[in-house]
Amino acid sequence: MSWYALQFTTCQAKVLANAGVLAREFAPYSKQLCCWVDWEWLHGSFEDGEDGVDSFSPRPAPYPDGLAPMATAIRKLGVIPALWAGPTNEWKPGRLYAEHPDWLLGEHKAWCGRYWLDLSNPDVVEQFIPAVFRQM
Repeated sequence: MSWYALQFTTCQAKVLANAGVLAREFAPYSKQLCCWVDWEWLHGSFEDGEDGVDSFSPRPAPYPDGLAPMATAIRKLGVIPALWAGPTNEWKPGRLYAEHPDWLLGEHKAWCGRYWLDLSNPDVVEQFIPAVFRQM
């Protein structure tokens, strides 16, 4: 899990290096290994988020190729790639928030975001959440 080892210094190169060590050192002892990229793919600090970064778009500096090529490389090592997801909140209102202001429940700054989606809204459950997981 990237957070405990690397926290905000996590990046594509470090994740892949650690996944390689994980596969090399622990594959003989386990049938399945998992490399989990935690919330820092979406957050660079405990402060407000970066422009253009949301549940559909990772931070570009640490993940210049996006997340898909990294996940493919992890799979090639025989390791399961995993990704932290918290699509019910964002640091900055993105495209879908602008298109659907009725989806917002409210604003409250917390470690995982500032803008909170209204999960009682059927469109959030039927459209937004599935869209996030299709993207991931």
